[in-house]
Amino acid sequence: MNSNIKKYLKGQAHHLKQVVQIGGNGVTEKLIKEVLQALKAHELIKIQVQHDEKEIRQQLAMEVCEKTEAEFVQLIGKQAIIFKQAATDSKFKLP
Repeated sequence: MNSNIKKYLKGQAHHLKQVVQIGGNGVTEKLIKEVLQALKAHELIKIQVQHDEKEIRQQLAMEVCEKTEAEFVQLIGKQAIIFKQAATDSKFKLP
């Protein structure tokens, strides 16, 4: 994903509310199912990552992306933005 696409997606994600939360249990199968449902419905989502260390928040977000085949866009504080474009009828016109 190039910087122009990331910039576009960051702008699109600005108004979004978090739809999934990663808590003390970390990345579970149930969490992955919730993320996949949210990605299917919205394509671009915010995830709340409840951990104090930035490196661990980054690792958890990347693990979710790997397991859902989504693209990591950005981590701001405890909010991770991820994207998985729909195969057909995408809501996003990427530059």
